[in-house]
Amino acid sequence: MRTVTLETLKKELSEYVRIAAAGERVLISDRDRVVAELVPPAPGRGLTAERPGGSTLRQVLAGLEADRSDR
Repeated sequence: MRTVTLETLKKELSEYVRIAAAGERVLISDRDRVVAELVPPAPGRGLTAERPGGSTLRQVLAGLEADRSDR
C-alpha cells in the first residue's frame, strides 16, 4: 500500500491510476490525514459492466455524445 499527497496525486494521476489498476491500494492524504483511497477494481469489473441506474458505460458515452452534438 502506498500513500500519496493530494498535491502529488493531482500532478501524477495517471501513474497512480496505473498502480491501482495493477492491484495496489493507494491512500490519499491531505494535510497529514488520509482523506481517500484509490483501490483496484473488483474482479470482473469491465467497461461493459452494468452501472447504477441500469446503463452500461457504452450507453452513457453515447448519451454524452448525443448531448454534445446538440450544441
